[in-house]
Amino acid sequence: LTVGRQGALCGNVHKINGKVWATEHAVITAPSSYAILDFLYYLLIGMDLNQYVSSTAAQPGLAVGTLLNLKTCYPCSTLEQTQISNYLNAKCSEIDTMLSRTRSSIEEYKKLKQAVITQAVTKGVRGEREMKDSGNPWFGQIPADWKLSRVGLHFSVILGKMLCNAPLNDTYTLEPYYCAADVHFDGVADGERKKMWFSPVEKELYRVSVGDLLVVEGGAGAGGSAIVEHQDSDTYIQNSIMIVRSKGSADNRYLRYLLEFLVKQGYIDIVCNKATIPHFTKDKLSCVPFCLCPTGEQKEIADYLDAKCTEIDGLIAKKEQLVKELESYKKSLIYEVVTGKREV
Repeated sequence: LTVGRQGALCGNVHKINGKVWATEHAVITAPSSYAILDFLYYLLIGMDLNQYVSSTAAQPGLAVGTLLNLKTCYPCSTLEQTQISNYLNAKCSEIDTMLSRTRSSIEEYKKLKQAVITQAVTKGVRGEREMKDSGNPWFGQIPADWKLSRVGLHFSVILGKMLCNAPLNDTYTLEPYYCAADVHFDGVADGERKKMWFSPVEKELYRVSVGDLLVVEGGAGAGGSAIVEHQDSDTYIQNSIMIVRSKGSADNRYLRYLLEFLVKQGYIDIVCNKATIPHFTKDKLSCVPFCLCPTGEQKEIADYLDAKCTEIDGLIAKKEQLVKELESYKKSLIYEVVTGKREV
């Protein structure tokens, strides 16, 4: 057995098959003559070694001395240990099979969601219609009455303010702001916002309004976007975020779905240099291809996708809840059996 000693897998227990050479980030554990391997494996899992991890250093760590000095109890009979292990092997195998199927189902629903978005933003939702070549490899065939334009012609884009850790004069006030970690395709994250100093002029420029589209400019989530559906107080943007607003009849929600389609297809990887931190700049966003549909069709597509994606997200949420419940049940089952609270 190996036990994670440092880093993200600290405290995790793994049963090793075959030859493995461990680094100092793992502790190698072998059973003594009075304990069998499988029982020791379940015993260590049941003890929840994560609770003994120290976070005082630069990264989480589990001291070898701490592990050696942990006290526990176990059946003296190796026959009983074998019976418990066999029972848990069978039960955990059943649970793992259900977990695998549920996780696969979640991935299939996510693929379905992306397929629905791709179809709607590039082909519309009005059924069979005459198509034409868009001349753009990302879009392929589009309806004959659509045209390809670019985002900058139909939306204004405002890049947020550089971090300001101190006021320049007494007119500055400390205000909450959105940063890259707050914005995802799933929506704007809830919770307390970071704060920095803004002048009165900056507050006018960078203030976010309900209905605005926020787009992530840099980092791993570059291109991620969300519509601001509600906010309790005035909030502003830092320079990892852009505010996007329609100049006329273009629909913010349609653009959000269009961006999700392009990002999931690898568009950001192509237009941004991923050798370093990717930056989906204001200029790059302004140059994103944008479909011009007949009047009202963008709203029609956005309404359809709002309803359809909400339905699929609901199914995904139920599956994710099932995963949590199965993981929790497996953990409690192991604990109850190795501590003798449940006879087998």
